[in-house]
Amino acid sequence: MKQTRALGSRPTSGFLVLAAIIIIMLSPASASALDIGAELLFGNMNLPWAEDAPIADANYPADLWLYGARVSLSEELGENFSLETSYITDPVIRHIVRSVVAYESGIVRIAAGPVLGLFNTVGTPIKAGISVNMRIDVPGIIFVSARADSSMGAGLMAEGDYAQELAELEAGWYVFNAICSASLVTRKFYRVVAADQILADASNRYAFSVDIFKKSSPYRLLLSLGYQDLTRTYPDTTIDKLGLLFIGTRVNAQIDSRLSIVTELESGVYAFGLEALTGRGPDPNTFMFRVSAGIRLRL
Repeated sequence: MKQTRALGSRPTSGFLVLAAIIIIMLSPASASALDIGAELLFGNMNLPWAEDAPIADANYPADLWLYGARVSLSEELGENFSLETSYITDPVIRHIVRSVVAYESGIVRIAAGPVLGLFNTVGTPIKAGISVNMRIDVPGIIFVSARADSSMGAGLMAEGDYAQELAELEAGWYVFNAICSASLVTRKFYRVVAADQILADASNRYAFSVDIFKKSSPYRLLLSLGYQDLTRTYPDTTIDKLGLLFIGTRVNAQIDSRLSIVTELESGVYAFGLEALTGRGPDPNTFMFRVSAGIRLRL
């Protein structure tokens, strides 16, 4: 019988505890407003993290499970200033903690701070980086935002060294009871698997989203659709690539003034193989998905 393969072998609860500790340590002792969120993640719309050799299966396996978490904290530090700290298990760039201070004045919002890769390899338990973000928002009309995260250091030399990169561009406009937006997100993860051998993961995601809300309703609905590719380049230059047409739904249900429940499902309506995986994509009957569920508290 074929064994189910899994990713993220470290216990999710351990990462939740670690992320919570880091968030608390980075937070000031007092705050005028505090928002806390925690979500568990699960799915198979990803490439296997641990594999160093091209996928040999006749069809792309559907049992490469990835599980993890998102933990976030946001608090007001004073007039126009806020602190935003988060931990996330990302399907491409792995485990990461980001903590930025944001300043907002008029229509401009600027955020910057450190980003840390956590326990992604044994050789490099912590990888430091920096995150910057800028958003221009004309309330009720349009907005544009750009974000860039990147690892810092001397480069990729020893086995276990790695680098993480993320870039995001988003533009949107407001309509009655909804916000429409188009976004592009690129992710890259480079890892040294042996001397002079680098394995590179990459992803490009193109999405259109509609955030629907109503002032008197406790529910908020985010609908999205788009295309994402997942690419792995091996040291011998072989490339495994997976293409995914996806749709997604995210629901935020406000229970009371402090508590809300968040659920999300993103499914691949059509998945196919490219490069070395051409003709060997997931079986048409396979359900490719990512799902998350959690809570948000406002204190």
